[in-house]
Amino acid sequence: MPPLFGILVFIDEALASIFSYICNICLLYCVLKNYKPELKRLNMILIQNITLDLILGMFPIISGMWMAFVDGKVYVLMTGLVKYTSYNFACYSYCMYCAVLCLCVFAFPMQFYFRYKTLCREDKVPTYLHIGLWVILLTLATIIFWGFWIAYSFQHDLSTFNPKAAEVLSFYVGFDEDTPFVVAETSSFAFPGTFGFILITYIISCGIVCYYALCISQFVHRNAAMTANFKHLYMMLHRTLMTQAALFFIAAVIPVTTMSIFSVFRIPNAYYLFALASSAFAWVSAINPCVSIYLIRPYRRFLIRTIKKNCFPNINLSNISSIAVMTVNTKTTTAVGPTSILKQSSK
Repeated sequence: MPPLFGILVFIDEALASIFSYICNICLLYCVLKNYKPELKRLNMILIQNITLDLILGMFPIISGMWMAFVDGKVYVLMTGLVKYTSYNFACYSYCMYCAVLCLCVFAFPMQFYFRYKTLCREDKVPTYLHIGLWVILLTLATIIFWGFWIAYSFQHDLSTFNPKAAEVLSFYVGFDEDTPFVVAETSSFAFPGTFGFILITYIISCGIVCYYALCISQFVHRNAAMTANFKHLYMMLHRTLMTQAALFFIAAVIPVTTMSIFSVFRIPNAYYLFALASSAFAWVSAINPCVSIYLIRPYRRFLIRTIKKNCFPNINLSNISSIAVMTVNTKTTTAVGPTSILKQSSK
């Protein structure tokens, strides 16, 4: 029987994938039903983020990655659905997951730059610039993909490859001779070099996002030509995109930084730390749409009305509100009553 710990981690990641699709579909429905032409670019950015979340959300249940350091080597076991395919394809899926996660992070600086250019500078974004920047981002993601492909060795049957590592990891996660995995030497140049390159690009991306986010916020607050309603709605969407960017940076920077520290300081063993981190960060693609729905008031109200109308048609919120008000008034009268009696008796 597979270890309970590994089963719970896989269930957690599977639930994260399922909730990611449910929440992102709900957000997409809210965006399409509350589409405003004056906020076309912001709506398109939200749809783009939804697409990236949906792509990212399918990897936890498909790959089921378990990462561990054993005797100075890093092992990534594929315990998800890809283990039923060839081990080469399964290992390629891990490299693809890393590239897609990086692409999600790289997309945010471009979004904030386009918004700054169109809002603050009142310039149009030409098609060639849009395509050119996407080519740059895809090129960076491709470099990272090939960096992992070079750094890792694709294998299967861990018990034969390294009996000691198989014995240690069998206490935490279930696997068999057909379970694919990748392995890399932390002392090699390709492994820390790839993570170092990713960390540098993440820091640059974070700086670009912070700079343009501050410029946009200052411009909106100081612009007297914008109506108060437009400012309020725009800032709701702006704060949502900043929160989404922050979540992605946290989910990406912390693991990359930790991996870099383990590689530089040659820390030999970490059997379940990275598996727990991966299990927690798998929820980012589900948290993102929930944050968007909560922060953007029209979406939140629309979704509540829709759920009430379809799931609870007999509940009248106005009646509940009036009952609550009557209850409060009754308590207030009861509390004031004895005081007024004392005042009358004193007279």
